[in-house]
Amino acid sequence: MSYWVVTRKTGLLHLASWLAKELPGQVRVTTLHERAEKQAWRGLLVKERVDVRRTPAELLADFTGTLVTDDRRWTAAAQAKGLRCFGTLAEPEGASQSEFAVGGWWDGGKLAAGHWLVVDWGLWPFGLGPRLVGGVSLVRSGGKLPDAVPAGVGEVLDRAGFRGYVAVDMRWDGEAGGWLPGAIRPGWGHFGGWPALALLHDCVKVEAVLGGEAPALGYAVTVAVPLSSPPYPFSAREAPEPAPLELDAATQAGLVFCDVAKGRRGLETAGVDGNLGLALGRGASAYSARQAVGAVARAVSAPQWRPDAGGLLDGFLLHLEQTGWL
Repeated sequence: MSYWVVTRKTGLLHLASWLAKELPGQVRVTTLHERAEKQAWRGLLVKERVDVRRTPAELLADFTGTLVTDDRRWTAAAQAKGLRCFGTLAEPEGASQSEFAVGGWWDGGKLAAGHWLVVDWGLWPFGLGPRLVGGVSLVRSGGKLPDAVPAGVGEVLDRAGFRGYVAVDMRWDGEAGGWLPGAIRPGWGHFGGWPALALLHDCVKVEAVLGGEAPALGYAVTVAVPLSSPPYPFSAREAPEPAPLELDAATQAGLVFCDVAKGRRGLETAGVDGNLGLALGRGASAYSARQAVGAVARAVSAPQWRPDAGGLLDGFLLHLEQTGWL
């Protein structure tokens, strides 16, 4: 089975590298961002340039494989053509930035690998700075989760041919003593795309999951923290200068890269925008997962990351325990 990974910038390039290693010669990779096309994953991944003046429908006309994309226009074109697609659907207008959600992998009819999702908003420590995702935590449910995807919503996803990561905002109703579902966010593009990549990073073979095998979280708690350097997330006329990344194998294994390339002396930042990628830490408890992700982030020496990411977990897990949801 052939795949085409199309990403708006750099968000799905590491995923593309996983697939390319598993399926040599069967994976096409495209980034729609000019600077990323030239610089991101240089020397690590072969990318295919497309004429961005053509529509996604025109570019997909002769493609018969599986599309993986974080771009909504490409998702819509693939759905219209009847292609198998792991894409991104729009979230409801006016949806608030929820801190708590239920996440999982929608494989048609049910939510696999269901877990609690806790989001740290604010790119800088203590929630300061741009209102972007500064950390995500995935907590294995132990088999008990609210009904996050009602039957009617599931039917809508299936009619759209959607497959992939889904997050559903959750709100605690003290009077009813239960969780109420809110906005549903299907696809790679929500919460920075980090929860989906954190889930798949745990899988032995990504192609097996895309082929229908249910993913699984290998640890009770996963904490993931975005790593970046200026000017990110702000745009600049000139790209940041590439900087060397001196990382041992253990540190590399705990990273999902975005703005990276292969230089003369090894890995370096690619100089696209400063969005280096994601550090991951796992453990049997919130404390051990936070310690693990901190060790990875400090080894990278990225100037922008949240050492307090995952700080909401203690209170959240206590609430789940006290209300019988853990």
